[in-house]
Amino acid sequence: MAAVCRCQKKHYDSIHPDAFVDWFSSFHQAFFNILKPEGSLVINIKDKIVGGVRHRYVWKTIEKLSELGWYAIDDYIWHKTNPMPGFWPARLRDGWEYCFHLAKSTAPYMNQNAVKVPMGKWADVRLVNLNGKSAIRHNSENNSGFGRDLRKWVGKKRCYRLMF
Repeated sequence: MAAVCRCQKKHYDSIHPDAFVDWFSSFHQAFFNILKPEGSLVINIKDKIVGGVRHRYVWKTIEKLSELGWYAIDDYIWHKTNPMPGFWPARLRDGWEYCFHLAKSTAPYMNQNAVKVPMGKWADVRLVNLNGKSAIRHNSENNSGFGRDLRKWVGKKRCYRLMF
């Protein structure tokens, strides 16, 4: 997807948000056709401010793609560490973009290990001597079933990133 937008950047920038859904829908089939049945893609589309408000064309595009046979597996946030500087009186600095994970099936192939990163230095200190509350499973206080068991982290060298 990114390659298409880069090679058509001049054209992409000229698409008004009201026409974006139809424009993107006009070539989505090429992506769908080339992917294997378990294939997927991630689309990064930044929305725009139109008439003083954030236009909803990005979300409308994802809805349209869902109608056309894509499964919206997840949406991720790309945290931009060096966003465009500036001041906007009615909104905060824009330091993020959505990335939408779309697939041909509800169970696409995904290599979870490919997104793991080395454990931080905190693990060397925090996990070396577990005792007290750290040596037992800590359940969520809202009875959600979620919890944390630091014992399962001992010896691990890599973990999943929290943010892209």
